[in-house]
This record gives sequence, C-alpha cells and structure tokens, in this order.
Amino acid sequence: MNKISKIIIIFISNIVFTNYFFIKFESSDYAIAITGLNNFYEDLSDIGMSSSSSIGYLFFAVFISLTTTILFSFFILNRDNFSSPQNFLQLTIYLFLINSGVLLSVLYLLRFFNFPRRFLILDLILYPVFFTVIVGLINIDFGKIFKKNNSNKKYSFVIAISLFLVLSYFFFTQLQESRLEAKVDTADLSNNQNEVQFTITENKIDGEAECYKWSGSDNYSGCIGGLSLSKTATYSDLVTNFVSFKGNFYTIFSNGIIIDSNNDIFLDLRDKVYNEYYESGLFDIVFHPNDNYFLVSYTNLENSLLIEKYSLQDKSSIEIMLEIPNSSANHYCGSMIWSDFYDDFLLCIGDMGNPSNSLNTSIYQGKIILINKTVEKNLELISNSKNDKILENIIAYGLRNPWNFIEYSNLLIVPDVGNKSNEELNIINLEDSDINSQNLFGWPVFEGSIKYEKAFYGLKIWNNDNYSLYDYISENSVAPKIYYDRPAPENNRSAIIGTSIILNSTSVWDKHIIFADSLSKEIFFYDYINDELFISSLPPFPGYITAITTSPFDGDVIIFSTSDDKGTSVYSLTLP
Repeated sequence: MNKISKIIIIFISNIVFTNYFFIKFESSDYAIAITGLNNFYEDLSDIGMSSSSSIGYLFFAVFISLTTTILFSFFILNRDNFSSPQNFLQLTIYLFLINSGVLLSVLYLLRFFNFPRRFLILDLILYPVFFTVIVGLINIDFGKIFKKNNSNKKYSFVIAISLFLVLSYFFFTQLQESRLEAKVDTADLSNNQNEVQFTITENKIDGEAECYKWSGSDNYSGCIGGLSLSKTATYSDLVTNFVSFKGNFYTIFSNGIIIDSNNDIFLDLRDKVYNEYYESGLFDIVFHPNDNYFLVSYTNLENSLLIEKYSLQDKSSIEIMLEIPNSSANHYCGSMIWSDFYDDFLLCIGDMGNPSNSLNTSIYQGKIILINKTVEKNLELISNSKNDKILENIIAYGLRNPWNFIEYSNLLIVPDVGNKSNEELNIINLEDSDINSQNLFGWPVFEGSIKYEKAFYGLKIWNNDNYSLYDYISENSVAPKIYYDRPAPENNRSAIIGTSIILNSTSVWDKHIIFADSLSKEIFFYDYINDELFISSLPPFPGYITAITTSPFDGDVIIFSTSDDKGTSVYSLTLP
C-alpha cells in the first residue's frame, strides 16, 4: 500500500475516533459543550473575525485529525514498528504522545475547558490501542500472505479501498449524529403547536438537601430541599424568555415566535428575526400598562438589535423605536421592562463583544437606557473624542452581558454574566440615584469581585482632569450584592440567568429574588432584605437553563426552561 493511501486511511480513522468522543462529550453534558463552542466564537469575535454558528464539534475533530495525521506521516509511517518488542513499545508511546499532545493543546488553546475527564482518559488510553491495529493493517504485505509475488500492490489497493469505505461509513454515520451547533435547531412551531406534550412526571427533591460547595460572596446561607419538580411542556425550539401580563403568560422562542397561555401563536416574526448565532434571535416582549401597544426586541436580518413597536389591536408594526448594529453577533441583552419609577420602558444592551463600549457614555452598548424619555444625570463624558455627546437616557452603565433585569419597589435588579472568573447580581435603589449617582457597574475594570489591572480602553474622561479613567471607574463602581466563582470546588458555574421575584405573603420565600446558573443548573434564592442567599440543586437533566420566572398563576411555583440538541423542556418547580 502506498503512502498516500495510508495517510488517507489514517486521516479518516482519526476523524471517526475523535468525533466519536466529541459526540459522547456532547451527549453527556450539553451545557459544558455549548460553553466550549461559545468560548471559541467569542475568541473569533475578539480578533475581529465573524464566526458561523454552523461550526460544531465535528469541525474541531477534523482539525485535530488533520494535525495528528501530519505528525503520523513523519513519526509513524516511515518506521519499522513491529519487527521487535522494542519497536512495538516505541510505536505505542509515540501514538500516546501524538494524540495527547495534539488533543490537550487544542482543548487548551481554543478554551474547551471542563472536558469530561472520563472521556478524556478513555480517549488517551484507547487511541494507542486502536491505531496500533490500524497501523498493523495498513502495513500488511498481502502479496506474501497469498504467496503471489506480484500481487502485493493489487491486494494492498483492495484492502485500502475496503478500509476507506468502512471508515467512511462510520464517519458519515457519526456526522449525522453530531448535531451540536452554536444554536438549537429550530422547526416550524406553527405546525407543531398541537404536539406540545404535557406529560407530568413528579420528581421530588426531598430528604436531606445536597448542594455543591459555595465559592463566592459571604452571604451564602445554605442549601434547600423539599421542592417538587414537574415537566409541563416540550418544544422543538429554543425558549429565550417568559413574560406575564394581565393574567396571560407568554413564551418567547428564539426563532421569532411568541405563544400565549393557550399555546396559540400571539406573534410570528420569523421572517424578520435573525437567529443564526447562539445569542441572536427574539429576546423579549413588554406591554404598555395602559395604552394598546407593546414592544419587542430581536436581532433583525442585518444582525442589529431592533426595538419595534406594535399595535395590540391588530398586531401590526407601528414604528422602529431603536436599531443598534452589532458586529460581533453576541452580547445583545435585549431585555425590556416597564419602569413604574421612570414611567417609561427600560432597555438593556450588552457590550456587543467590545468591553470598552460599556464605559463609553456616548453610545448605547453596555447600558440600561430609557426608550422614550431623558433623565437628568451628572455623567462624565467618557468617549473617544471630546466632540462626542453624552447620551441623556442612560440609567446605568458598565455592563457586560445581562440576560435580563427587573425593577421592584424602586430597586433595579441586574444580573451580569461574567467573562472568565465571576458571575454577579447587582441591586441599586433608584430613589437614591440622584443626579450625582453614576449607577456604574464597573465592567471591564471589575468582573464581580475581581478587579483587573490597568488596561488601554481607547477612551478618555474629557471633562474631569482629576481622574484617570481607570481610577474613576475603580472609585465609582457599584459593588455587586452577590458574586460567585465560575470554577467552583465541586462543579463549574457559568452564565447567571434570571431574574424574578417571589411575591407571596404567605410563603417563607416572599420577596426572595430568584435566578439560576445556566451551566450548573442551580436555582438561587436571595433574601435581599436580610442579605441571605440559598441554593437548590436540580436533579440531573440534559442541557442548560435558558429562561426562568415566577408563575403568574401560583405564588409557590417557579417556571424554567432547559434546552439541549433535542429541543426545549419547560418545568414547574413548586416551593416547599
């Protein structure tokens, strides 16, 4: 068998082997898998490259296989591997070193952290065994076996083609199984709405409560149990939000569909919504409390964050309220609320992939803003040029990527997703926010409790010569009420999601703020009055949490959704 044939077989074999372990990795913990992909997309955005959401783990299996095959051709194929026990041992060692070196380097450099150790160890152990067999097969001299001196090339070619076809079959079989992408595949909900499954299964979280060790702020008070968990619905599409308004409950899907409490389609924006990236899609809906209109937020076909106004009577578009371009395809936020304090809509915008945006008071990114009104605030001009103008509708700034936020009793409650170290929950009292208050949350100088060293942000404070930008942010940022570490002693946490507040005067959980961690699948209960945090760990289930709220129909029930590559499940969690 010639060297070209051997290289092709080695390459296909590597793809089959590596992709098999990625498939097992995906199915074992989809949340960690999607985090790895998002780390990769974020790195592409950081260096100014656009990323395609169709890139899944098969792409990295091919990349690893190509690198490994190149090393194979130099260190393995030209050696006499089976002539002696010493050569055989060297072959095994070389195979182990090549595989472990390439695999671990790629996982580290591309920030695929938390790869399940059991699969990693199995990969490292089985690879030398599997490829010792492959190397043996492709080096068999079939001419000698069949005692036909001139048939070596013919039989080698037949064996090479046979191996190639067998491995290709397994390769394309796995390709069909490898469905993990940066977003959950969407289907036509209008054709599936009657297929919503309301199979109720009770899973009591009874007995002694067990939670992972806490690693974060010192207001953690304990683990809670006795909750009752039921699956209430399944969908084929990714749920991004739940919204309650005047006795109706709306479920929002990334692909552009909003359904009401009766599972009827309330609004269909699929022809307007761009959801080709994991973080893009339809984000939120908010109703005016008195007038007959509502707002929706989504990424439009140009990948801009769009705020659009609709008539409640005929659900026709009235006007575009705001359009903010996003070149990075992430960190949109897009959450909206009606503010009783300001008597106007509030909108949250993420930093859209550029941390410096959050500090720039002349642009929308990294802010919470009023949509219709202006507010008198004594903000500093922080921008690229002294000719820029301070936005007059900023309520808060210095945010990275909140998923949503709420207002309750003049408190603005804002969770903010961290970068590498901390997740955080911020609370400010709007009554105390006079014109001298900045409502500055500190990103990118602060990430939760972490304060970073000085860096170049490309910005300057133009009206205040007494401060450098770094010192100004350091001294004026609001400290979070809760923060927690992403790498924890017993698990990994990432992406704080929420929030909502329990309002049930007969419950011990009354006025507890609830939020969740998307990755670790923990529900958090924060008593902001007494500054006490409690956690409930959910039973194991595939996927990651995508939305959480309190039920508008039962003050003792929390509703949340989880998604994996097979779709979305909605659960109700009854409090003890």
